[in-house]
Amino acid sequence: MYFRSALRVGQILLGNWASIGQTLDVFKLPHTLLEKWTDIMKPEYFMSNVRIFFKYPDENAP
Repeated sequence: MYFRSALRVGQILLGNWASIGQTLDVFKLPHTLLEKWTDIMKPEYFMSNVRIFFKYPDENAP
């Protein structure tokens, strides 16, 4: 038995880009952090813990 790699993307799906950008800036992390960790981890799937009423924004959302 082995564990599969997964990358959590809940906050990205929620789309609070201002908060995400500020947090990356506070910790002096590049805004390409997701790309970097995707390359490092090579996840087999993405995980998210959004609420049941979550609705992905329509294509016209910023």
